[in-house]
Amino acid sequence: MIRANERGVPASALSRAAHGTALWRLARRFRAPGRVVGLVGPLAMVTVVSMWAVTVVLGWAIVYWPHMPGAFAFSPGSQAAQQPALLDSVYLSLVTVATLGLGDIAPDEGWLRLVSPLEALIGFALLTATVSWVLEIYPALTRRRDDARVIEREAAVRTVEERLEREYQQWRAVSAEAVRMAVVRVKEHELVWIVSWQSEDFVRTRNSKYALVGNGPYLVDRVDGGLHQIGVVSAVTGEWEADYRARIRGLPVRTAVDDLHDVLRGVAATRGRMHAVRTLRQRLPVLPPAEALEYVGALLEGDAPAHLVAVATKELVAPLNPVLAVKTIRAER
Repeated sequence: MIRANERGVPASALSRAAHGTALWRLARRFRAPGRVVGLVGPLAMVTVVSMWAVTVVLGWAIVYWPHMPGAFAFSPGSQAAQQPALLDSVYLSLVTVATLGLGDIAPDEGWLRLVSPLEALIGFALLTATVSWVLEIYPALTRRRDDARVIEREAAVRTVEERLEREYQQWRAVSAEAVRMAVVRVKEHELVWIVSWQSEDFVRTRNSKYALVGNGPYLVDRVDGGLHQIGVVSAVTGEWEADYRARIRGLPVRTAVDDLHDVLRGVAATRGRMHAVRTLRQRLPVLPPAEALEYVGALLEGDAPAHLVAVATKELVAPLNPVLAVKTIRAER
């Protein structure tokens, strides 16, 4: 029977909460990394279910122990009767609660034959309760992950607000016309939070004379919390993303050189290596025949020589317009 406290909260719920809280506090006490703290919930569930199972197994073992081995029948040739009574009791309880029904030890007295199947029913009920609990908790964990995203968004907003306040105080120290700024929109991107801002006067009055023009949004990195800023043109065209991936995150970005390599491999596969060399010289006239031959040969073997790739990059990849580049304000924490 499940008992409730004076507030009407089931004791089982209090037990689960207590175990979960204990594990969480332990992780926080030893300053465990975020990923470890994130395992507290699943570990708490495993701990509670394990304690339920151990309690059932040991509880029924205590029931069997005083009557072992006299009240039980052992299969012919079994060595179980020669084992300690406590060990046989725990073994029988474990086999019964798992509903395995091995049959090497079976109750022989009438009342034990009636009571023993109850443990199997309890084991089945424990399995059902565990599955039901997991299915009940899973939506809550999903909502928790969504909440974590909200907290992450709020952290990005807080970072930008601190930056805006700092700039306001610096501006105010040198000018009486300093204007406070406010966050007006936050857009989610796979790499960053894109945080747009505007003057507080415009936000409050919606009067266009207070609106700022040319104020590019801030970018708050979703991994390390680094703060960056881009111009309006870069924000509208999305040109900032390639620069961010390559220079800020160090991620591979496809360029015209990669397209050239694909063309050369295709030509070499269909028409031969020398045709690939001629194609390369058509695309990169600055390469002399010997270097073009070296380039194609190394490319087909694996990777093109770095010094020749640098030449191709200089010729084929336009340098990033500084107006479109990402400006780093504060690197990772």
